[in-house]
Amino acid sequence: MLSCPNTTTLVNLMGLEQEIDSCEGILELTAGHSVKYLILPADALKDTLKIDHPREKPEIKPYDPTTVSPIVLRLQFPRESRDKKSETYLLPGDSPTKVNLEVYNFGQCQFPCKLELQLPEGWKGTLDNDEISVQPMGQVIRKIELSPSDKANRAPVQIRVNLINKCGEVETFIIAWLSTKPK
Repeated sequence: MLSCPNTTTLVNLMGLEQEIDSCEGILELTAGHSVKYLILPADALKDTLKIDHPREKPEIKPYDPTTVSPIVLRLQFPRESRDKKSETYLLPGDSPTKVNLEVYNFGQCQFPCKLELQLPEGWKGTLDNDEISVQPMGQVIRKIELSPSDKANRAPVQIRVNLINKCGEVETFIIAWLSTKPK
């Protein structure tokens, strides 16, 4: 619970703005699976937000590149397929949708790997080339064609991409939530 002005703006990951009212200056928010940004007037929390500092100074460990992946994946869907309210991409139920899969390497070494789509039940997908090698601080783009079958669930479902490195280790990325448009 936060003490805040009477109205506040909450923005979801896709940019949908929602005005929310507080009850007598108290705002109660429930955490969920998606990212939300709370937009408040400047100094709205000045003198009202209490911060409890740790009793002991926490140990700050040096950066360990083995604990954070230098690889970032992003799917670029057609802009018109975004449904800001549900934070999903709505794809036509009767035709395929072409999207770009962007793979970035923020590491120091070349990253050769194989890409593997993990599609929900009822969805089909093709990847134009599953073998890639991403240079340090580089990017590779592959084309994916996604299409739901008649058995595809209309509820939002996750699309995942596996990266399989040259040692056979698999790293899975949840890329997006998909659904089909009503027919």
